[in-house]
Amino acid sequence: MSNAKEKIKEIATKEQKDAMKEMLQMVDKSKVDEVKQMLEYTQKGTAKATVGNYMVVLRNDPLVRESMKYNKLTGRIDIVKKLWWNEEVCKLDDDGRTYFYYFFECYYKLTSEKCMDKALRIEANSRAYHPICEYLEQLEWDGQERIRYVLQRYMGADASDFVYEVVKHFLMEALSRIYRPGCKADEMLCLVGQQGAGKSTFFRFLALNDDWFSDDLKQLNDSKIYEHLRGHWIMEMSEMIAAISAKSNEEIKSFLTRQKDTYRNPYDKYEEDRKRQCIFAGSTNTRQFIPFDRTGARRFLPIAIDSSKAEKHILDDEKEARSYFDQLWAEAMEIYWSTENKSSLLKFSKEMEQEISEYRKQFTQEDTMAGMIQGWLDTYKGSHVCSVQIWKEAFDHFDREPKKFETNEICSIMDTQIAGWKRAGVHRFSKEGYGRQRSWIREGAEEEGGNEPDKDGFTKLTKAEQLELPFDLPDREKG
Repeated sequence: MSNAKEKIKEIATKEQKDAMKEMLQMVDKSKVDEVKQMLEYTQKGTAKATVGNYMVVLRNDPLVRESMKYNKLTGRIDIVKKLWWNEEVCKLDDDGRTYFYYFFECYYKLTSEKCMDKALRIEANSRAYHPICEYLEQLEWDGQERIRYVLQRYMGADASDFVYEVVKHFLMEALSRIYRPGCKADEMLCLVGQQGAGKSTFFRFLALNDDWFSDDLKQLNDSKIYEHLRGHWIMEMSEMIAAISAKSNEEIKSFLTRQKDTYRNPYDKYEEDRKRQCIFAGSTNTRQFIPFDRTGARRFLPIAIDSSKAEKHILDDEKEARSYFDQLWAEAMEIYWSTENKSSLLKFSKEMEQEISEYRKQFTQEDTMAGMIQGWLDTYKGSHVCSVQIWKEAFDHFDREPKKFETNEICSIMDTQIAGWKRAGVHRFSKEGYGRQRSWIREGAEEEGGNEPDKDGFTKLTKAEQLELPFDLPDREKG
């Protein structure tokens, strides 16, 4: 905690002296005398340095009354009216605390910095506000549909039902995060297209206020990540998306799923869980920017743009564009508040999920391993196959046995990407030399029956296996 008392001694030698002169002109001494009558005093006649006395001054002295609010977006105290050192709304910083300390000491003889800080917090919290909510709630929708057309207008995207649903979903995530902080909102709208199209500007205007937008997110494992998120509504991860890899993809997925961040303010004693109020967006010039992920890449919601088809560039008329985005959010607010089940706004229908999954493939990097397996299976004649067999025969790895993670990867590919095969039971790969293994069976081969031992220990051979028996049995197996 900075020492306000020490700063008081320095005021006369810094620019704050002008602010002090301004304070002297603004203070109504007759009102100060009235407020003094409300304070509690010691038997010696000095004002008690209590939180209660500070609260009396903050709520009754006309100069500082209603001068501060707690900002729910930033988690800080805002000065919301002109005092003797500020010209506009600003956060309460160390200099502001010093000015308050000097005011209390000079006019009310109150000199407890700790009590002052507690009183400032109590007063600010009693008048808490959310700047984004206040802005949105004063908008009036003109009834014209814009969510469907905003990306067509400024980015040259299609005005299809698909684009409408994705954009609407992103807007509902944004509204949910400020009205229900910490709610699940782990999907990221990604604009994919030419450089110079104005993709970052689109997200900046979408945030309504430049202070509510940020593209300054470089390291996801930063211990002070909350400092980068606080006060922002839309976070663009353009550089991170441009350089995404399989490893960073896992890091991004983990980061997006978080609903809160643990952080301690410099002057606080304890850490707090800060529920997230922001959502994340991405932009890239690279078409296939999503690393192949066999567990799915549902958190990326890509939309292809073509600036040559845009009705106008987003920077052609900034005033008009910002007005358009105001109405875009007014429309979104109508949807949000007219929906009783708010959680339903954050879910796609099964049909839409399938459409998005299919659409996403064109932005996903090729999986060469899956391609090699599919190519080998296309020439394979057997009805059953196992992961060890694929490891050795498809990839020519006869020099060693596969490790667990390698067979797991093959299993994942077989289960999710290979057409014409499905999971089967344990199969005996005697001829191939792989023993009993969990297997996949070629679709259409089921009717031939399996070769699991029956209750008496005998194995029923398939027709194909019977045809492969030698014409002459070994002497030991002849009658």
